[in-house]
Amino acid sequence: MYKTLASSIVAIILFTLIPMYGHAAAEHSPRPSISVVPQVMIVTEEGRIKVEDFTILNGMTYMPVKDISNLIQAVVRWETNTQTVSIENRHVNVTWNIITDVLKVNGKDVTLTTKPLLLKNRTYVPLALLQQVFQLHNSWDAPTKTVTITPDKITS
Repeated sequence: MYKTLASSIVAIILFTLIPMYGHAAAEHSPRPSISVVPQVMIVTEEGRIKVEDFTILNGMTYMPVKDISNLIQAVVRWETNTQTVSIENRHVNVTWNIITDVLKVNGKDVTLTTKPLLLKNRTYVPLALLQQVFQLHNSWDAPTKTVTITPDKITS
């Protein structure tokens, strides 16, 4: 009798524990994660252009000035002897001396919280500079991690 009772108890315990272990394994199995890659889009009168070369540093997006020079209709120059970058279009003349870190807009000193960077021998400008100086607006779409840059003339 004790043998039958002990066998029954063991069988009940086994049948009770098996579904629990199966359920626990299902709960703790790793879920596939979808990684969204940040991207930058520029809106032009012709459509949207995806920017391939940009960098994000301390939560700020920077773009090579050469890549946006057509959008802002600007000429970009590098002065080796003074270590100065100049960005000039019909309305704005920006100079940035990388040694002194002085930024001038139309000849006046400007204080920005984020200044251009020199990376990989290229000048990268922050989106804040594009918005403040060149009237390029940007919007952020968190779910798709997309920054969209739109010139003033297109938004109006």
